[in-house]
Amino acid sequence: MRSTITGMNSAALAVLTVFAAASAEAQGFAAYPYCPPLPSVGPTRTGEAVISPEPAGHDASRIQHAMDTSGGMVRFRAGVYRLRGPLHLRSNRTYMGEGSFDPLYGSVLLQQAHGAPIFCVDGLVTSVTITGLTFDGLPGAQTKGIAAGNHAAVLALSKVRDNFFLTTLADCIDTPMQSTRIERNQFGVNGGTLGPSHRHIRSVSPGQGLDTNANWIIGNQFRQAKGGESILLEQGVKVHIVGNNFEANMADTNLRIYGMCQAVIEGNYFEQNAGAAQMTFGNAPDTVGNYIVRLENNYYHMGGAPGLNTPTKYVFAVERDGLHRSFPGQTQVFLGYEAGSFFSDTAELTDDEVFKSCYLFVTSAPRAFHLINYHGQQTLGNPKWRCDIFCVNCLVA
Repeated sequence: MRSTITGMNSAALAVLTVFAAASAEAQGFAAYPYCPPLPSVGPTRTGEAVISPEPAGHDASRIQHAMDTSGGMVRFRAGVYRLRGPLHLRSNRTYMGEGSFDPLYGSVLLQQAHGAPIFCVDGLVTSVTITGLTFDGLPGAQTKGIAAGNHAAVLALSKVRDNFFLTTLADCIDTPMQSTRIERNQFGVNGGTLGPSHRHIRSVSPGQGLDTNANWIIGNQFRQAKGGESILLEQGVKVHIVGNNFEANMADTNLRIYGMCQAVIEGNYFEQNAGAAQMTFGNAPDTVGNYIVRLENNYYHMGGAPGLNTPTKYVFAVERDGLHRSFPGQTQVFLGYEAGSFFSDTAELTDDEVFKSCYLFVTSAPRAFHLINYHGQQTLGNPKWRCDIFCVNCLVA
């Protein structure tokens, strides 16, 4: 069962809220020890809440009270807010900081509890704006910036913009999202020493009813990812990834997209990243594929991450075995009007077997590509193979 929240009326949201709560109760909270459910807030709320850091104290309970009772705006003055537990997001609020990663001028939320998120999404949270805040954690604490608090968590109809997610975080955003915009944030640009992993965005639904749908990831900077990927999206209907900068990431791949049905990846800048491929596609566990992936107007620097001397080999790769294996016809990549540089002698748009198996469809003439030092032939398309868009087996023409 797929669900998209866009355009839902209040009755539909109420039904989804009941479903989410029942799902959470059925599956338990064992996987989310730092986000126990909070009691509901009564109808009486004040206006804007303006808070300042308490240098010698524990800020979480005081901030939570302001978030619960605010009539819509929670404003964080400049300084460092020392937390020893998560802050539970409430719907229909704006959480606003001063817009700098420097604690002298910005609003820094510093999580000190090991493994705890800074903002916790409990069930369905809607109509939230998070802006101008800095998310930080103690070295080695495995802190998450914005994270699911239970199996029913969904951040919907919301905006996360102009924030700073520092390198000390294990996961910057880790919650299922629907109709949410992630825009103009800095991920991994500032901060201290990297831990064992540093992932920027993960939106994966743990069940069939709440999918990753209709999100926009726009104009962000993604740097210093470490581990499997910078962004992981799984099981949904559509995503737009537009105008972002992926630079100096040390992860296995930048984008890992499984079973999103339609992915629009346009106008992004991929420069000096580690990994064999800039992005990787595969099926969701229920065999749903990425039926339409549109790659246009992107730039690829294929020289590899600084200091590794290992060039990036492919623009994209496809999972060919394992849980996320994709077959021809289940992942279709439509690619054209692309630019790039620093292609090695063996670099290609994708693996030769993937190319021959009709995963790639070239949508522009060869002269519409501007790939400096590219020596391959895949921009010409595949004249030796007859590739039906819905093929299961690709036949020689």
